[in-house]
Amino acid sequence: MRQRLLYSLATVLLGVGLSAQTITLAGQSLDFSAPLTANPTLTAGGTCVYDNVVTVGSTSYDAIVRIEAINNALISDFDNTSTTNSNTAAHFSPEVLWTAAGSVDYSITFIEDGTAAAPVLVSVGDFYLSAWDLDGIGPSGVYFESDGISSYALGASSFLSYTTSGTGNGRFTNSSTTSNTTGTDGRSRVTVGYASASRIDFAIGSAGAGNKIYLLSGTNPTSWFPTTEVSTAFPSLTTYASLSPFFTCDAAASAAQSFLLEGRNLTGSITVTAPNGYEISNQNTSGYTSSLVLATDSTGRMDTTVYLRMDGSTPLANPTALALSTPGHSGSSVAVSGTKGGTLTVANFTGTNPTVCGANDGSITFNIENVADGTYPISYQGGTGTATVSGGVATISNLEEGHYLDIVLTDASGCSTALGNNITLSEPIDFTITYAPTDKDLCIGNTTTFGVIAADDFFQLMKPKGFDLIVFHQAIL
Repeated sequence: MRQRLLYSLATVLLGVGLSAQTITLAGQSLDFSAPLTANPTLTAGGTCVYDNVVTVGSTSYDAIVRIEAINNALISDFDNTSTTNSNTAAHFSPEVLWTAAGSVDYSITFIEDGTAAAPVLVSVGDFYLSAWDLDGIGPSGVYFESDGISSYALGASSFLSYTTSGTGNGRFTNSSTTSNTTGTDGRSRVTVGYASASRIDFAIGSAGAGNKIYLLSGTNPTSWFPTTEVSTAFPSLTTYASLSPFFTCDAAASAAQSFLLEGRNLTGSITVTAPNGYEISNQNTSGYTSSLVLATDSTGRMDTTVYLRMDGSTPLANPTALALSTPGHSGSSVAVSGTKGGTLTVANFTGTNPTVCGANDGSITFNIENVADGTYPISYQGGTGTATVSGGVATISNLEEGHYLDIVLTDASGCSTALGNNITLSEPIDFTITYAPTDKDLCIGNTTTFGVIAADDFFQLMKPKGFDLIVFHQAIL
Protein backbone atom coordinates (compact mmCIF):
# COMPACT_ATOMS: atom_id res chain seq x y z
CA MET A 1 0.00 0.00 0.00
CA ARG A 2 2.75 2.46 0.92
CA GLN A 3 4.18 2.66 -2.59
CA ARG A 4 0.78 3.36 -4.08
CA LEU A 5 0.03 6.03 -1.48
CA LEU A 6 3.31 7.84 -2.02
CA TYR A 7 2.84 7.77 -5.78
CA SER A 8 -0.68 9.13 -5.59
CA LEU A 9 0.38 11.86 -3.19
CA ALA A 10 3.02 13.06 -5.66
CA THR A 11 0.46 12.96 -8.47
CA VAL A 12 -2.17 15.10 -6.79
CA LEU A 13 0.28 17.70 -5.52
CA LEU A 14 1.24 18.53 -9.08
CA GLY A 15 -2.18 19.98 -9.66
CA VAL A 16 -2.92 21.97 -6.53
CA GLY A 17 -1.72 25.15 -4.89
CA LEU A 18 -0.07 25.00 -1.49
CA SER A 19 -1.13 26.95 1.56
CA ALA A 20 0.72 27.64 4.78
CA GLN A 21 -2.49 27.57 6.86
CA THR A 22 -2.68 25.08 9.72
CA ILE A 23 -6.05 24.70 11.38
CA THR A 24 -6.34 22.85 14.67
CA LEU A 25 -9.65 20.99 14.90
CA ALA A 26 -9.15 19.93 18.54
CA GLY A 27 -10.98 16.67 17.87
CA GLN A 28 -13.90 18.31 16.06
CA SER A 29 -15.79 15.92 13.77
CA LEU A 30 -15.63 15.87 9.98
CA ASP A 31 -18.97 15.88 8.16
CA PHE A 32 -19.38 14.32 4.69
CA SER A 33 -23.11 15.03 4.37
CA ALA A 34 -22.89 17.75 1.68
CA PRO A 35 -21.39 16.33 -1.54
CA LEU A 36 -21.12 18.86 -4.38
CA THR A 37 -20.22 16.38 -7.12
CA ALA A 38 -23.15 14.78 -8.88
CA ASN A 39 -22.62 11.11 -9.83
CA PRO A 40 -18.88 10.78 -9.10
CA THR A 41 -16.91 8.43 -11.31
CA LEU A 42 -16.62 4.97 -9.72
CA THR A 43 -13.23 4.07 -11.16
CA ALA A 44 -9.69 5.09 -10.24
CA GLY A 45 -9.40 8.86 -10.46
CA GLY A 46 -13.02 9.43 -9.50
CA THR A 47 -13.50 12.34 -7.10
CA CYS A 48 -16.20 13.94 -5.02
CA VAL A 49 -16.00 17.41 -3.48
CA TYR A 50 -17.66 17.74 -0.07
CA ASP A 51 -18.77 21.18 1.07
CA ASN A 52 -18.17 22.50 4.59
CA VAL A 53 -16.61 19.32 5.94
CA VAL A 54 -15.54 21.23 9.02
CA THR A 55 -16.08 24.75 10.33
CA VAL A 56 -13.61 26.41 12.69
CA GLY A 57 -14.92 29.62 14.18
CA SER A 58 -16.75 31.21 11.28
CA THR A 59 -14.57 29.68 8.54
CA SER A 60 -15.56 26.50 6.70
CA TYR A 61 -13.29 24.12 4.82
CA ASP A 62 -14.04 21.62 2.07
CA ALA A 63 -12.58 18.22 1.20
CA ILE A 64 -11.87 16.29 -1.98
CA VAL A 65 -12.25 12.51 -1.72
CA ARG A 66 -10.47 10.69 -4.55
CA ILE A 67 -10.25 7.05 -5.59
CA GLU A 68 -6.54 6.47 -6.09
CA ALA A 69 -6.46 2.79 -7.08
CA ILE A 70 -8.77 -0.25 -7.29
CA ASN A 71 -7.68 -3.87 -7.06
CA ASN A 72 -10.16 -6.73 -7.54
CA ALA A 73 -13.17 -4.62 -6.72
CA LEU A 74 -16.17 -2.86 -8.25
CA ILE A 75 -17.48 0.24 -6.50
CA SER A 76 -21.24 0.24 -6.78
CA ASP A 77 -21.85 3.41 -4.76
CA PHE A 78 -19.26 6.17 -4.18
CA ASP A 79 -20.95 7.13 -0.89
CA ASN A 80 -23.94 5.13 0.27
CA THR A 81 -26.21 7.31 2.40
CA SER A 82 -28.66 4.63 3.52
CA THR A 83 -29.32 4.60 7.24
CA THR A 84 -29.03 0.85 7.67
CA ASN A 85 -26.64 -0.51 10.29
CA SER A 86 -26.29 2.93 11.99
CA ASN A 87 -24.98 4.62 8.85
CA THR A 88 -25.63 8.37 8.53
CA ALA A 89 -25.20 10.98 5.82
CA ALA A 90 -22.24 12.41 7.75
CA HIS A 91 -20.30 9.18 7.14
CA PHE A 92 -18.27 8.47 4.05
CA SER A 93 -19.63 5.03 3.15
CA PRO A 94 -18.40 3.44 -0.10
CA GLU A 95 -20.17 0.27 -1.19
CA VAL A 96 -17.79 -2.26 -2.73
CA LEU A 97 -18.23 -5.60 -4.47
CA TRP A 98 -15.06 -7.61 -4.01
CA THR A 99 -14.34 -10.09 -6.81
CA ALA A 100 -11.40 -11.53 -4.89
CA ALA A 101 -8.95 -10.41 -2.23
CA GLY A 102 -8.22 -6.78 -3.01
CA SER A 103 -8.13 -3.16 -1.95
CA VAL A 104 -9.35 0.33 -2.82
CA ASP A 105 -7.03 3.24 -2.08
CA TYR A 106 -8.45 6.67 -1.26
CA SER A 107 -7.20 10.14 -0.42
CA ILE A 108 -8.91 13.02 1.37
CA THR A 109 -7.48 16.47 0.65
CA PHE A 110 -8.54 19.45 2.74
CA ILE A 111 -8.96 22.76 0.91
CA GLU A 112 -10.16 26.28 1.46
CA ASP A 113 -13.91 26.67 1.00
CA GLY A 114 -14.93 27.11 -2.63
CA THR A 115 -11.50 26.43 -4.18
CA ALA A 116 -12.21 22.99 -5.69
CA ALA A 117 -11.54 24.28 -9.23
CA ALA A 118 -8.05 25.42 -8.20
CA PRO A 119 -7.47 23.75 -4.83
CA VAL A 120 -5.73 25.67 -2.07
CA LEU A 121 -4.61 23.11 0.49
CA VAL A 122 -5.21 23.61 4.19
CA SER A 123 -3.35 21.66 6.86
CA VAL A 124 -5.64 20.52 9.64
CA GLY A 125 -4.53 19.12 12.95
CA ASP A 126 -5.87 16.91 15.73
CA PHE A 127 -8.63 15.05 13.90
CA TYR A 128 -9.82 11.45 13.55
CA LEU A 129 -11.30 8.80 11.26
CA SER A 130 -13.27 5.86 12.58
CA ALA A 131 -13.96 2.68 10.61
CA TRP A 132 -17.13 0.98 11.89
CA ASP A 133 -18.62 -2.50 11.61
CA LEU A 134 -15.54 -4.34 10.34
CA ASP A 135 -17.13 -7.66 11.35
CA GLY A 136 -17.12 -11.12 9.76
CA ILE A 137 -20.37 -10.76 7.82
CA GLY A 138 -19.79 -10.63 4.06
CA PRO A 139 -16.28 -10.88 2.62
CA SER A 140 -13.65 -12.29 4.94
CA GLY A 141 -10.72 -10.40 6.36
CA VAL A 142 -12.06 -6.89 5.79
CA TYR A 143 -9.69 -4.16 6.87
CA PHE A 144 -9.01 -0.44 7.13
CA GLU A 145 -5.47 0.92 6.64
CA SER A 146 -3.94 4.39 6.78
CA ASP A 147 -0.58 6.08 6.65
CA GLY A 148 0.44 9.12 8.68
CA ILE A 149 -1.51 8.24 11.81
CA SER A 150 -0.42 9.55 15.19
CA SER A 151 -2.61 7.26 17.33
CA TYR A 152 -5.15 4.47 17.19
CA ALA A 153 -7.79 3.07 19.51
CA LEU A 154 -9.31 -0.42 19.59
CA GLY A 155 -11.67 -2.11 21.99
CA ALA A 156 -10.10 -4.00 24.88
CA SER A 157 -11.82 -7.08 23.48
CA SER A 158 -11.69 -6.45 19.74
CA PHE A 159 -12.29 -8.51 16.62
CA LEU A 160 -9.64 -6.42 14.86
CA SER A 161 -5.91 -7.02 14.81
CA TYR A 162 -3.27 -4.35 14.27
CA THR A 163 -0.29 -4.68 11.94
CA THR A 164 2.06 -2.08 10.52
CA SER A 165 4.36 -1.76 7.51
CA GLY A 166 6.36 1.11 9.03
CA THR A 167 6.28 4.24 11.15
CA GLY A 168 2.88 5.93 11.03
CA ASN A 169 1.17 3.07 9.19
CA GLY A 170 -1.57 0.90 10.63
CA ARG A 171 -3.74 -1.87 9.18
CA PHE A 172 -6.73 -3.07 11.21
CA THR A 173 -8.10 -6.41 10.01
CA ASN A 174 -11.07 -8.46 11.12
CA SER A 175 -9.60 -11.59 12.67
CA SER A 176 -12.89 -13.33 13.50
CA THR A 177 -14.83 -14.80 10.58
CA THR A 178 -17.81 -15.53 12.82
CA SER A 179 -18.14 -12.07 14.36
CA ASN A 180 -21.48 -10.38 13.75
CA THR A 181 -21.86 -6.95 15.29
CA THR A 182 -24.08 -3.92 15.00
CA GLY A 183 -22.74 -0.82 13.34
CA THR A 184 -21.85 0.87 16.63
CA ASP A 185 -20.25 -2.12 18.36
CA GLY A 186 -16.86 -1.13 19.79
CA ARG A 187 -15.40 -4.58 19.15
CA SER A 188 -15.45 -4.14 15.34
CA ARG A 189 -14.36 -0.51 15.22
CA VAL A 190 -11.04 1.34 15.05
CA THR A 191 -10.39 5.05 15.48
CA VAL A 192 -7.17 6.55 14.13
CA GLY A 193 -5.87 10.04 14.89
CA TYR A 194 -3.88 12.45 12.77
CA ALA A 195 -1.63 15.12 14.24
CA SER A 196 -1.49 17.38 11.18
CA ALA A 197 -2.04 16.91 7.45
CA SER A 198 -3.41 18.62 4.38
CA ARG A 199 -4.10 15.20 2.92
CA ILE A 200 -4.61 11.72 4.33
CA ASP A 201 -4.33 8.41 2.47
CA PHE A 202 -6.19 5.29 3.48
CA ALA A 203 -7.36 1.99 2.04
CA ILE A 204 -10.21 -0.43 2.56
CA GLY A 205 -9.82 -4.07 1.63
CA SER A 206 -10.81 -7.66 2.06
CA ALA A 207 -9.31 -11.16 1.92
CA GLY A 208 -12.13 -12.58 -0.19
CA ALA A 209 -15.10 -11.95 -2.44
CA GLY A 210 -18.37 -10.38 -1.37
CA ASN A 211 -20.27 -7.12 -0.95
CA LYS A 212 -19.58 -4.64 1.82
CA ILE A 213 -20.61 -1.10 2.80
CA TYR A 214 -17.73 0.47 4.71
CA LEU A 215 -18.79 2.98 7.34
CA LEU A 216 -16.17 5.70 7.83
CA SER A 217 -16.76 8.75 10.02
CA GLY A 218 -14.60 11.73 10.89
CA THR A 219 -15.24 11.29 14.61
CA ASN A 220 -13.61 10.09 17.80
CA PRO A 221 -16.49 8.32 19.59
CA THR A 222 -16.32 8.03 23.36
CA SER A 223 -18.56 4.98 23.65
CA TRP A 224 -16.98 1.57 22.99
CA PHE A 225 -19.89 -0.54 24.25
CA PRO A 226 -19.81 -3.44 24.95
CA THR A 227 -16.06 -3.13 25.56
CA THR A 228 -13.67 -0.39 26.65
CA GLU A 229 -11.15 1.70 24.76
CA VAL A 230 -7.43 0.92 24.58
CA SER A 231 -5.44 3.72 22.93
CA THR A 232 -1.94 3.69 21.48
CA ALA A 233 -0.23 6.96 20.62
CA PHE A 234 2.74 7.40 18.28
CA PRO A 235 5.20 10.29 18.45
CA SER A 236 3.88 13.21 16.45
CA LEU A 237 5.48 16.39 15.13
CA THR A 238 3.38 19.36 14.05
CA THR A 239 4.75 22.60 12.64
CA TYR A 240 2.90 25.87 12.30
CA ALA A 241 4.85 27.80 9.71
CA SER A 242 4.18 30.66 7.33
CA LEU A 243 7.64 31.53 6.03
CA SER A 244 8.26 34.16 3.37
CA PRO A 245 11.10 33.70 0.85
CA PHE A 246 14.45 34.63 2.37
CA PHE A 247 17.03 36.97 0.87
CA THR A 248 20.51 37.81 2.05
CA CYS A 249 23.69 39.38 0.79
CA ASP A 250 26.86 37.45 0.23
CA ALA A 251 28.59 36.42 3.49
CA ALA A 252 25.87 38.09 5.59
CA ALA A 253 23.14 36.44 7.63
CA SER A 254 19.58 37.26 6.62
CA ALA A 255 16.82 38.44 8.92
CA ALA A 256 15.41 35.55 10.94
CA GLN A 257 11.94 34.05 10.64
CA SER A 258 10.35 31.56 13.00
CA PHE A 259 7.86 28.73 13.21
CA LEU A 260 6.17 26.90 16.05
CA LEU A 261 7.07 23.25 16.67
CA GLU A 262 4.73 20.96 18.58
CA GLY A 263 5.68 17.44 19.66
CA ARG A 264 3.44 14.91 21.35
CA ASN A 265 4.00 11.41 22.75
CA LEU A 266 7.74 11.82 22.31
CA THR A 267 10.18 9.18 23.51
CA GLY A 268 13.33 11.19 22.83
CA SER A 269 14.71 14.53 21.70
CA ILE A 270 13.77 16.29 18.46
CA THR A 271 16.62 16.94 16.03
CA VAL A 272 16.16 19.89 13.68
CA THR A 273 18.59 20.03 10.75
CA ALA A 274 18.97 23.11 8.57
CA PRO A 275 19.54 22.68 4.82
CA ASN A 276 22.73 23.96 3.24
CA GLY A 277 22.78 27.76 3.20
CA TYR A 278 20.63 28.11 6.34
CA GLU A 279 21.13 28.02 10.10
CA ILE A 280 18.78 27.56 13.04
CA SER A 281 18.48 28.48 16.71
CA ASN A 282 16.02 28.41 19.58
CA GLN A 283 16.82 32.10 20.15
CA ASN A 284 16.14 35.01 17.84
CA THR A 285 19.49 36.78 17.88
CA SER A 286 22.13 34.21 18.87
CA GLY A 287 23.06 30.54 19.04
CA TYR A 288 22.66 29.79 15.33
CA THR A 289 23.95 26.44 14.12
CA SER A 290 23.35 23.86 11.39
CA SER A 291 21.67 21.34 13.70
CA LEU A 292 19.65 21.74 16.87
CA VAL A 293 18.72 19.09 19.44
CA LEU A 294 15.65 19.92 21.53
CA ALA A 295 14.91 17.94 24.68
CA THR A 296 11.35 16.92 25.48
CA ASP A 297 9.75 17.35 28.88
CA SER A 298 8.92 14.52 31.28
CA THR A 299 5.48 14.03 29.71
CA GLY A 300 6.80 13.59 26.17
CA ARG A 301 5.58 16.98 25.02
CA MET A 302 7.35 19.79 23.21
CA ASP A 303 6.12 23.29 22.39
CA THR A 304 8.82 25.65 21.19
CA THR A 305 9.78 28.26 18.62
CA VAL A 306 12.51 27.56 16.09
CA TYR A 307 14.29 30.47 14.39
CA LEU A 308 15.68 30.11 10.89
CA ARG A 309 17.82 32.35 8.69
CA MET A 310 20.15 32.20 5.70
CA ASP A 311 23.83 32.11 6.66
CA GLY A 312 25.21 34.09 3.72
CA SER A 313 26.35 31.13 1.62
CA THR A 314 24.63 29.85 -1.52
CA PRO A 315 21.98 27.12 -0.87
CA LEU A 316 22.55 23.91 -2.82
CA ALA A 317 18.85 23.84 -3.74
CA ASN A 318 15.99 26.31 -3.89
CA PRO A 319 13.40 25.64 -2.66
CA THR A 320 14.63 23.22 -0.02
CA ALA A 321 13.46 21.95 3.36
CA LEU A 322 14.42 21.90 7.01
CA ALA A 323 14.27 18.37 8.45
CA LEU A 324 12.80 17.28 11.79
CA SER A 325 13.24 13.85 13.33
CA THR A 326 12.55 12.07 16.59
CA PRO A 327 12.63 8.38 17.60
CA GLY A 328 9.59 6.43 16.42
CA HIS A 329 8.52 9.06 13.89
CA SER A 330 8.89 8.91 10.11
CA GLY A 331 10.20 12.47 10.01
CA SER A 332 8.79 15.83 9.05
CA SER A 333 9.98 18.90 7.17
CA VAL A 334 9.40 22.62 6.75
CA ALA A 335 9.71 24.03 3.24
CA VAL A 336 11.93 27.09 2.81
CA SER A 337 13.10 29.13 -0.15
CA GLY A 338 15.63 31.91 -0.46
CA THR A 339 18.20 33.57 -2.67
CA LYS A 340 21.60 35.11 -2.01
CA GLY A 341 22.88 38.20 -3.73
CA GLY A 342 26.07 37.96 -5.76
CA THR A 343 29.45 38.95 -4.33
CA LEU A 344 30.00 42.68 -5.00
CA THR A 345 33.70 42.61 -5.80
CA VAL A 346 35.36 45.99 -6.45
CA ALA A 347 38.85 46.87 -7.74
CA ASN A 348 40.96 49.45 -9.60
CA PHE A 349 39.86 52.66 -7.87
CA THR A 350 41.00 55.61 -9.96
CA GLY A 351 40.49 59.30 -9.29
CA THR A 352 40.34 62.25 -11.68
CA ASN A 353 41.10 65.55 -9.93
CA PRO A 354 39.01 68.71 -10.40
CA THR A 355 40.29 70.73 -13.37
CA VAL A 356 40.53 74.05 -11.52
CA CYS A 357 40.56 75.18 -7.94
CA GLY A 358 37.10 75.24 -6.36
CA ALA A 359 35.53 73.11 -9.13
CA ASN A 360 33.37 70.01 -8.59
CA ASP A 361 34.15 68.21 -11.83
CA GLY A 362 36.32 65.49 -10.28
CA SER A 363 35.37 61.83 -10.51
CA ILE A 364 36.16 58.37 -9.15
CA THR A 365 35.85 55.16 -11.16
CA PHE A 366 36.21 51.52 -10.13
CA ASN A 367 35.43 48.05 -11.45
CA ILE A 368 32.51 46.18 -9.87
CA GLU A 369 31.09 42.68 -10.39
CA ASN A 370 27.50 41.35 -10.10
CA VAL A 371 25.82 44.74 -10.44
CA ALA A 372 23.57 45.49 -13.40
CA ASP A 373 23.87 48.73 -15.34
CA GLY A 374 22.09 51.56 -13.59
CA THR A 375 22.40 54.24 -10.93
CA TYR A 376 23.09 53.28 -7.31
CA PRO A 377 23.62 55.10 -4.02
CA ILE A 378 27.13 55.42 -2.63
CA SER A 379 28.42 56.58 0.71
CA TYR A 380 31.75 57.57 2.18
CA GLN A 381 32.89 59.10 5.44
CA GLY A 382 31.04 62.37 5.78
CA GLY A 383 28.95 62.21 2.61
CA THR A 384 26.74 60.39 0.13
CA GLY A 385 26.16 60.45 -3.59
CA THR A 386 25.31 58.28 -6.58
CA ALA A 387 27.33 56.12 -8.96
CA THR A 388 26.46 55.13 -12.50
CA VAL A 389 27.37 51.57 -13.43
CA SER A 390 27.92 50.68 -17.07
CA GLY A 391 29.58 47.53 -18.32
CA GLY A 392 30.99 46.65 -14.91
CA VAL A 393 32.52 50.10 -14.30
CA ALA A 394 31.11 52.43 -11.65
CA THR A 395 31.60 56.20 -11.98
CA ILE A 396 31.04 58.78 -9.26
CA SER A 397 30.90 62.25 -10.84
CA ASN A 398 30.74 65.92 -9.80
CA LEU A 399 33.23 65.61 -6.98
CA GLU A 400 35.23 68.33 -5.26
CA GLU A 401 38.75 67.90 -3.92
CA GLY A 402 39.01 65.98 -0.67
CA HIS A 403 39.54 62.65 1.01
CA TYR A 404 36.96 60.00 0.05
CA LEU A 405 37.28 57.27 2.65
CA ASP A 406 35.40 53.93 2.90
CA ILE A 407 33.60 54.29 -0.43
CA VAL A 408 30.59 51.90 -0.43
CA LEU A 409 28.11 51.15 -3.24
CA THR A 410 24.72 49.60 -2.42
CA ASP A 411 22.89 47.61 -5.10
CA ALA A 412 19.15 47.32 -5.75
CA SER A 413 18.84 44.39 -3.31
CA GLY A 414 20.43 46.33 -0.46
CA CYS A 415 23.79 44.54 -0.66
CA SER A 416 26.90 46.69 -0.25
CA THR A 417 30.55 46.59 -1.17
CA ALA A 418 33.15 46.27 1.57
CA LEU A 419 34.68 49.13 3.53
CA GLY A 420 38.30 50.14 3.16
CA ASN A 421 38.36 51.62 -0.35
CA ASN A 422 39.85 55.14 -0.15
CA ILE A 423 40.99 57.75 -2.64
CA THR A 424 41.98 61.44 -2.47
CA LEU A 425 41.14 64.10 -5.07
CA SER A 426 43.33 67.23 -5.14
CA GLU A 427 42.93 70.69 -6.64
CA PRO A 428 45.55 71.92 -9.13
CA ILE A 429 48.13 73.93 -7.09
CA ASP A 430 49.31 77.22 -8.66
CA PHE A 431 51.68 78.38 -5.97
CA THR A 432 53.28 77.03 -2.79
CA ILE A 433 54.68 79.15 0.02
CA THR A 434 57.33 77.24 1.88
CA TYR A 435 56.58 78.03 5.45
CA ALA A 436 57.01 76.44 8.85
CA PRO A 437 55.23 74.61 10.35
CA THR A 438 53.13 73.91 7.21
CA ASP A 439 53.60 74.94 3.60
CA LYS A 440 50.82 77.04 2.13
CA ASP A 441 49.34 75.82 -1.18
CA LEU A 442 47.46 78.41 -3.20
CA CYS A 443 45.08 78.22 -6.13
CA ILE A 444 44.27 81.23 -8.28
CA GLY A 445 41.72 83.32 -6.43
CA ASN A 446 42.40 81.75 -3.03
CA THR A 447 44.04 83.45 -0.05
CA THR A 448 46.14 82.38 2.86
CA THR A 449 47.69 84.04 5.90
CA PHE A 450 50.97 83.51 7.66
CA GLY A 451 53.04 85.35 10.24
CA VAL A 452 56.51 86.84 10.15
CA ILE A 453 58.68 87.63 13.16
CA ALA A 454 61.59 89.97 12.38
CA ALA A 455 64.42 91.29 14.54
CA ASP A 456 64.66 95.07 14.97
CA ASP A 457 61.15 95.42 13.55
CA PHE A 458 62.46 95.05 10.00
CA PHE A 459 61.51 92.53 7.31
CA GLN A 460 61.21 92.53 3.52
CA LEU A 461 58.58 90.72 1.42
CA MET A 462 58.78 90.27 -2.32
CA LYS A 463 55.46 89.87 -4.13
CA PRO A 464 55.46 87.44 -7.07
CA LYS A 465 53.96 88.67 -10.28
CA GLY A 466 50.21 88.18 -10.36
CA PHE A 467 49.78 88.03 -6.58
CA ASP A 468 48.28 90.59 -4.23
CA LEU A 469 50.03 91.13 -0.92
CA ILE A 470 48.44 92.75 2.10
CA VAL A 471 50.64 93.31 5.11
CA PHE A 472 49.29 93.81 8.62
CA HIS A 473 52.05 95.17 10.88
CA GLN A 474 51.86 94.78 14.61
CA ALA A 475 54.70 95.89 16.81
CA ILE A 476 55.84 93.54 19.51
CA LEU A 477 56.46 95.43 22.72
